[in-house]
Amino acid sequence: MNSHDIAALRGEHYNATITWMKRVNEELMLLRVRPDQLVPDFKPGQYATLGLGYWEKRVEDCQPEELREDLRFDLVRRAFSISSPILSPDGLSLLEPGQEDSLEFYVTLVRYSEEGDPAPAFTTRLFCLSRRDRIWISPKSTGHYTLESLSPDANALFCATGTGEAPHNRMIWHLLRSGHSGRLASVVCCRRWGDCAYLDAHHTLARLYSNYAYVPITTREVPGARFYIQDLILSGELEEKTRIQLNPQCVHVYLCGNPAMIGIPREIEGRTVYPKTSGVIEILETCHGFRADGRGAPGNIHFEKYW
Repeated sequence: MNSHDIAALRGEHYNATITWMKRVNEELMLLRVRPDQLVPDFKPGQYATLGLGYWEKRVEDCQPEELREDLRFDLVRRAFSISSPILSPDGLSLLEPGQEDSLEFYVTLVRYSEEGDPAPAFTTRLFCLSRRDRIWISPKSTGHYTLESLSPDANALFCATGTGEAPHNRMIWHLLRSGHSGRLASVVCCRRWGDCAYLDAHHTLARLYSNYAYVPITTREVPGARFYIQDLILSGELEEKTRIQLNPQCVHVYLCGNPAMIGIPREIEGRTVYPKTSGVIEILETCHGFRADGRGAPGNIHFEKYW
């Protein structure tokens, strides 16, 4: 396929422009996408879908792709939670809504799929792009992982792994802008400090707002050490660091990221069966009396799986 053909396909399919991009490290990216039309309204916590043509080049040193002939002129699409810059351009205060003309996303490069699955198609192409490149974005945002159940005076604890903090960034920004009176805390678990893309922004928020706390932890910074959000809860350090007592009567917990951290249970013959590895849901339900959202039965633990 020549450059003329590729330009024609981009013109036909793409409806947005990448206005800003930051490589946090080789496999982690922040980017902002501006639709050709107005930025769609969305609720904090919702997601949009991004798309790129299968004709775009891919990152080297990743799983080889065996592309079917019928996909050569199609788009590969992936849903991503909408994040937030959080702070104004000068980094001294909360971002004002009028200062945004794009949607921000927080994306990890996936080089290899699970055994037997097709090669990763979207991020291996996204990481070849630059500022001003064109892309496709869904005209509407959607998702049920939102703040509807949170009252203005309730405490909220946001727990995430890696890029799972993206929707929490938007939620926290919205709550602080709205004058939320309850305590708020964000707990983020990454492999290394270099993977914490929003570290400085959250430290600034903690200085600006007395009802906000930020607790980042890493799992691979110290050789041989493994420390997870579940450990923080079991040791009591989470309550100490966030100043939020794990009381289900006045706290809502939001979980996003690695399914092993979340630990979503299943109902089997009327029994609640948790995963073999204890996740946050099991610890909060069995040790602190919380209840996760269920079908037709809202709880005080809300979750969004990233895969």
